[in-house]
Amino acid sequence: MLTNSDLPKKVGRIPIVWTLDFSTFRPIVSENIIMPLRALKSCQMLLDGEQCLATYAYRRDAHILFGKDEGPFATGVTRKAYRAFEAGGEEAFYDSLVPPIIEQLSLILGRKYDRQGDIYILPIAKTWEETYTLLDSLFKIKIFSKEIPKLRFPLYGTRHHLSGFITSAAKLHPDYQNLKRIKRSKRGRCGPLMMQFFLIAGEIIAPDHEPYATGNNVCLVQRSINLTDLSTD
Repeated sequence: MLTNSDLPKKVGRIPIVWTLDFSTFRPIVSENIIMPLRALKSCQMLLDGEQCLATYAYRRDAHILFGKDEGPFATGVTRKAYRAFEAGGEEAFYDSLVPPIIEQLSLILGRKYDRQGDIYILPIAKTWEETYTLLDSLFKIKIFSKEIPKLRFPLYGTRHHLSGFITSAAKLHPDYQNLKRIKRSKRGRCGPLMMQFFLIAGEIIAPDHEPYATGNNVCLVQRSINLTDLSTD
């Protein structure tokens, strides 16, 4: 266990309270960030002290990213993202948090993506029809329904709520026509979908974040697959 002198006292100007209380198994975020001290192996300060990556020696190592974004936060981190940090440092770690489809389309279209917490947002086109046509020209996609209006719809089950229009879609495997004929494999169901995502137009509101309005754009949104609820991974 780290000694008191090794422990950071603040992250992003937010006081850190380290506790040995057995009832504290995960961070408590308020005006302070209360962090469990038991089983703590290491703390890596990131972004010039704005955030911290903590590792705990549980049955398998567990990783928590906490600190300041638009407000105080704490979230679980997958082992894949932590391995990226070990291999390539801070830049590789944050790159690993970007959903692959967002990163891929950002490079292809030459457009910057935005972020609201763990939700990544990329403008695609001005109209829904243009969006479907553009995406289908880049790779085969499946649209699950016509865009429908929603009020305070929780994106990916999070506290990021959309008010506007939304449809669910997926990127298909290049050989999806053959895969559609495969009903089951020895390991279970085998399907043609590679990555599901939402297409939206409207406004996203979340606690501790500035509202995000898509303006005149239809946007693709995806949650980071390398940030987790603290009760998982």
